[in-house]
Amino acid sequence: MSTVSSSPAALMLSEEAQDLICFHVHSFKNTDAMNTLYSLALTSKAFLESAQHALYKAPLRALLARPTWSRAEALLLTLQTRPGLAPHIRQLYGLEPVASAIALQRKADAVPERADDIVEFVGTLSLAEDSTAEDSTAEESTAEDSKDAAEDSRDAACDWALKLARIATGTLSLSSPMRSKAHAQSWATLVPSLSRVSSLRISGNSPFVVDFQTFESWAMEWSGRKLKKLSLFGLGWTEGATKASKFRLPFSAHELLIEEVRLTAPQLLRCLPQTLNTLKSLTISSYGQGLGAVAERGSSANFETLFKLVGKRLRTFSFSALHQYEVHGDIEEYGFGHYGPALPLAAFQAFPVVTSLTLRYLADMTPTILAALAQASPRIKILDLKWTLWSGLELDGMEDPLIAALDSFPRLKRLDLGYFPVIEEDPWEIECIMEWADEKGVDLEWQGCDYPDDEDYDSEEYFGGYDSDAFCYDSECDGDCGYLHEWELE
Repeated sequence: MSTVSSSPAALMLSEEAQDLICFHVHSFKNTDAMNTLYSLALTSKAFLESAQHALYKAPLRALLARPTWSRAEALLLTLQTRPGLAPHIRQLYGLEPVASAIALQRKADAVPERADDIVEFVGTLSLAEDSTAEDSTAEESTAEDSKDAAEDSRDAACDWALKLARIATGTLSLSSPMRSKAHAQSWATLVPSLSRVSSLRISGNSPFVVDFQTFESWAMEWSGRKLKKLSLFGLGWTEGATKASKFRLPFSAHELLIEEVRLTAPQLLRCLPQTLNTLKSLTISSYGQGLGAVAERGSSANFETLFKLVGKRLRTFSFSALHQYEVHGDIEEYGFGHYGPALPLAAFQAFPVVTSLTLRYLADMTPTILAALAQASPRIKILDLKWTLWSGLELDGMEDPLIAALDSFPRLKRLDLGYFPVIEEDPWEIECIMEWADEKGVDLEWQGCDYPDDEDYDSEEYFGGYDSDAFCYDSECDGDCGYLHEWELE
């Protein structure tokens, strides 16, 4: 008498099929996917290993959903005591936000000595929490009892990130949060063991700013690498440190992001790869008190040189001359204006093959410049001029040449025209542009503001009598830095 197996067909699949199922579930970037994998791991031994591998491919994903110090330590302990799991890690690009989050919520609870039970350590990656979960607010208040305790927590979080990266030698993406030169040196020593990294982020965390010597030493460790994506965050150095240097990054990258930096246009050249042949996407943005300085110290000629150097092969270019924190307070309170730089016409003619172009917080935009851009960059599909000021606040008489310039873009699909002053009682200038966009099928956006009468306009009055460089934009500042703070003016 024959018997029929009662085992579900899914449990009879090959290991390869089970791996495919689990990694397919993992590809859905939502809470349900993580919970499904967690359930699969508990269903049977047949799916346990495949589900584990999928969960540990991006171990920070679940941790970001509820980043507590105890969960971070449990994850690290699991990987240290179960060395078979660490090689499956492929994504550690989120180390920086995780380190920042757990630093805020660090507490002194003892870490469990062992993680023997497979349910326990798979559970550390699960988003499913019971009603007895610890109150993260209490953890945060513990970490912030004193400034010294907060600093210790941030240092400990960076140390935790280093330990995690040290055992994840197969990861493809990595971020390197640094709070000191010692952290930077430690990250540099890991480079030889991280041979598969293709997406990389280096970031200085307050109060540590990555100086030029540290940056140069770090970059040399990556010499000869071919990266898909490189992000540089929180860089700052003096002109003297780079004046005599012709240093350029000794490796290549397809995509480069230089974010929240305190560098002039000539200093930005030190952040570019030696060869630009493979660079297809470049993003440059500025930061805080260094923003106005970028506009002042870096002349328009320097920006023109920078654009011409990098623009020849770029498909995507994004340049933000200022940071939103510097200007939006004035914009929201007074309705118009910022201190962004005006660039020469030649700077807009440096991108012959670009399809997506972002130029934010510039000044003195004109229909003539727009027409020249259209002629020099005929492949543009996306043009983002958000918060860019047009020359002369008044639109009267500009609508015909502006629409003529816009007609010169043969492939345009999405357009942000920037900062437009309109008279609310009669916004007919904008209506003409909106009608043009509807007719051409262009997705149009713009920022509106009130236009003050010439006789009543006083720049010092409208901008509160303060230079934007006089303000501090550090959310963690205790008020002793010597700069003005928004809360002091409320």
